[in-house]
Amino acid sequence: MHSLKLATMMLAFVLVSPFSASYADANRIIVVSRADNDVPQLSKSQVRQIFMGGTLGRKFEPVFFASGNEIRTTFNNEVIGLTEHRVKAYWTQLQFTGRAMPPIELNSIDEVIDYLLNNPNSVAYLPGYVKLPPELAVVYQK
Repeated sequence: MHSLKLATMMLAFVLVSPFSASYADANRIIVVSRADNDVPQLSKSQVRQIFMGGTLGRKFEPVFFASGNEIRTTFNNEVIGLTEHRVKAYWTQLQFTGRAMPPIELNSIDEVIDYLLNNPNSVAYLPGYVKLPPELAVVYQK
């Protein structure tokens, strides 16, 4: 009887584990650049600077998902630390004062990957479950 209970528990663990891992990957954010850029691992602060028009943003070309995209909302909340509304207001102010133009916005994961592959200094965020082509490398993960 004891071995049957143990076998049932092990089977339950095996069945649940893949779902747990995929759920974790779905909520994980990665920041990606071309592998030939030799970009070192970035800190959260450096990623924030790049995507908010700071000094690192002059070296890199950040790519955003279009406004309202769930990936963008997660990135803004968890990595940038601001709501979508605050990020948009910030970029509106920078654009109005002439200090910086907002990053390019794309609609899909495929568009972002294509853009990264064709623009050497670009950097973008993606959900953790995305299978990257070998030409791209993860430079930050949350």
